[in-house]
Amino acid sequence: MKRFTCLFQLIWAALFVLLSAWPVQAQWPQGKSRVLIIHSYHSGLTWTDAIMNGIRDTFAASDPGIQISTEYLDSRRYPKSDLSRRIREFLLEKLNGTTPDLVMVSDNNALELVLEQRNRLFPGIPIVFCGINDFSPAMISSCPDITGVAEDLSIVETVNLALRLHPDTGEIVVIGRTTVAADRYNRDSFIAALPRVPSHLKVTFWDDLPGPELKSRLEKLESGTVLFINGLITDHSGRQMMYGETTKWISQYSKVPAYSFWEVYLGYGIVGGKLVSGYRQGRMAGQLALRILRGERADRIPVVAGLDANHYMLDYRQLERFRIPLSKVPQGTLFVHRPDSFYDRHKTLVWTTVSVVAALGALVILLSTAILHRRNAERALKVSEERMRLFFERQIVGMAIASPEMGWLQVNDRLCRMLGYSREELLRKTWTELTYPDDLAADIEQFDRLLAGAINEYTLEKRFVRRDGTIIFTDLSVGCVRNARGRVDYVLALLEDITERKEAAGEREKLQEQLIQAQKLESIGRLAGGVAHDFNNMLTAILGHVELSMRLCTPEGPIYKSLKVIEESALRSAGLVRQLLAFARRQTVAPKVLDVNDTTASMLKMLQRLMGESISLVWLPQMGLWPVRVDPSQIDQLLVNLCINARDAIPGVGRVTIETGNKVLDETYCAVHPDCVPGEYVMLAVSDDGDGIGKDALGHIFEPFFTTKEPGRGTGLGLSTVYGIVKQNNGYIHVCSEPGKGSTFRIYLPRFAGDAGEPAVESKAEPPGSRGETVLLVEDEAVILHVGQAMLEALGYRVLTADTPGKALQQMRARSGEIDLVLTDVVMPEMNGRELAERLLDIKPGLKCLFASGYTADVIARDGVLEEGVVFIQKPFSIKHLAAKVREALERE
Repeated sequence: MKRFTCLFQLIWAALFVLLSAWPVQAQWPQGKSRVLIIHSYHSGLTWTDAIMNGIRDTFAASDPGIQISTEYLDSRRYPKSDLSRRIREFLLEKLNGTTPDLVMVSDNNALELVLEQRNRLFPGIPIVFCGINDFSPAMISSCPDITGVAEDLSIVETVNLALRLHPDTGEIVVIGRTTVAADRYNRDSFIAALPRVPSHLKVTFWDDLPGPELKSRLEKLESGTVLFINGLITDHSGRQMMYGETTKWISQYSKVPAYSFWEVYLGYGIVGGKLVSGYRQGRMAGQLALRILRGERADRIPVVAGLDANHYMLDYRQLERFRIPLSKVPQGTLFVHRPDSFYDRHKTLVWTTVSVVAALGALVILLSTAILHRRNAERALKVSEERMRLFFERQIVGMAIASPEMGWLQVNDRLCRMLGYSREELLRKTWTELTYPDDLAADIEQFDRLLAGAINEYTLEKRFVRRDGTIIFTDLSVGCVRNARGRVDYVLALLEDITERKEAAGEREKLQEQLIQAQKLESIGRLAGGVAHDFNNMLTAILGHVELSMRLCTPEGPIYKSLKVIEESALRSAGLVRQLLAFARRQTVAPKVLDVNDTTASMLKMLQRLMGESISLVWLPQMGLWPVRVDPSQIDQLLVNLCINARDAIPGVGRVTIETGNKVLDETYCAVHPDCVPGEYVMLAVSDDGDGIGKDALGHIFEPFFTTKEPGRGTGLGLSTVYGIVKQNNGYIHVCSEPGKGSTFRIYLPRFAGDAGEPAVESKAEPPGSRGETVLLVEDEAVILHVGQAMLEALGYRVLTADTPGKALQQMRARSGEIDLVLTDVVMPEMNGRELAERLLDIKPGLKCLFASGYTADVIARDGVLEEGVVFIQKPFSIKHLAAKVREALERE
């Protein structure tokens, strides 16, 4: 035997060395949650298998896709042997490099291994445990992201249950071992619970008894004694018996009732108890694992107390053996070996009897029905005829019965009201007389097919002419009744008036077209706004280098003139980009509360010059106009673009009218214009008596680059700019136009209900240059970083540069005392300009900030409206504009 053990150990050692040299890594399916389960004991052990079944059942019910990998330490069979150490080393080597989403452990040995090796094998991976004896929070206090289910013994509850079921009990005998750590813990737990056990009980511990001596003592036990199995025992040969064997062996030689604290002993001879269930431990641990896999942190889930996982469980056969009535059993107790009820034993007989009785009852009912049927038949026939008459007359649709030879035989009241005739008048009319002429051919074709036997019914949408001459739309359904020879005897027609539905459908179609047009313009706007950032960056580089180069030339030189042409072209390009941003509602603006009348009046002379001498400009303001909150430059843009559009639509002499007014848009108006919201608005209207706009072009006039003008007379961005400005200010624009009758554009801007305050006065003085300040310039585009540095240095500022936010933070930490202002781009990698400014302010509170961008991307402006207190310069910018904004930022409190 000893030689065999040595040989077995040598084989294990060789297998370990071989597998250690081979890279082992768990292979996990892609896209599945991966759970690694490590058990302290071996597969096949009742306790371990029960825990595993509880976990699997929980996962299968909630997430069958979870992938499970299971490992065993086998510490029950080899608690302290060299082989146990080798199993542990092999398992650690095998698990090296695995990356599960969650690790689960059962019992103390596995938990100790995982806690010891976690930083090496499972860093950052959550852990769920179960079946842990003598648990205390200190066991996991140094290990984050862990939770689980503790294992506590319900000793007092089980002792009280035994006393309840066996009132004559005077002595308790506890059978167990002190050679195994788990069993020693169970013994200590029992001793710790003794103060809460009734004092009249005598408690005796039978520890580590060999099989023959234990058998002898068991046979001598008398009534009034209750056994408690607190651990495994050995048989006559010294072999350790497992749970079921232990219980059967004790029950064989003992005449007194036995109890325990674990479900694994139940069913083999113990009465029961409030038991620790491996299956319930597994299920509760599985439920915690599911919560973690769904996103909860393990260390925020409290450890489940072991007593909460225990349950009263009894063996029904042992209750009968010791004649224990069920009335003494606690409510909610679970039973094993409970016999089937009378229904379970004789289910087939019960259902056969029920079926026979039901059949006999049905036969009696059928006979009774047959007796009464003849008596009720005549009465039922009369009721049926009356019901059919009322059904025909009171239908919500028109109905008619006709004969191919005799014409209409019967019509109901609904059809008469639908067509506007009395019943007598309608019966004298023919079907063709009432049909709208254009729909007659289709109806005759289908009716002929019905008479020929090709079809038995048909439906079509058909118009009828009422008595007053109006047209109604109907859904017509026609069916027939044939005789034995297949010829049509009767024709039944159903007519539903769908005139209102047709009108509503037409209105819905119109609204759908308006919605599609609005979505189309929105999509084009996103595209237009998206290109502005890169395009403005390029224009900034061009204009910056041109200005710097022009400073190095004399105005009389040939190069200066070429540079001037480049500058003018770039400025025109910048104007196009601003128009695109206005259409896309990404134009950066600073809105103010203003009176549209005042702003418009200040523009009249310029607009009249824009119109020319052949076109008169009429100004019709409404007094007492409500205030609005909008950027004044945007009102200027609206008026200029609309007036230019009106001027170009007038071929010769004409008139353009500008009108303002207070308007309340109610729900009726908004129902016709679905893009509107009911409320109070200020209307700004521009009308002309020009050529007007055709219906085909009307749906495209707000699209960028769409124009009906001849080449060279427009970019196609005027009206799209108007549309973008109106939408950016939460307003609406409606157009009325017909060819030859002119056009009217009505803009509705929301009324401002707050305090208008005092208007700001802009300074006209030339902004001063540098006063020795240092500027930190942050820009991810190398070309713009270079030209920006040159422009600032030309203004006399000392410039530090950074091409990433990270480098800017490094500069600030190193030289915070020197830097007076940070000039940063808004849209950058790593972090945007707003986030960078906040980080820099943490380093140097009170630091002045100036933001620059060709497209703010809602970082410092929501829908293009600058946030309060933000100093912003729009790309591309000139040296003069830059000087003013830098000075404004430096001097702002």
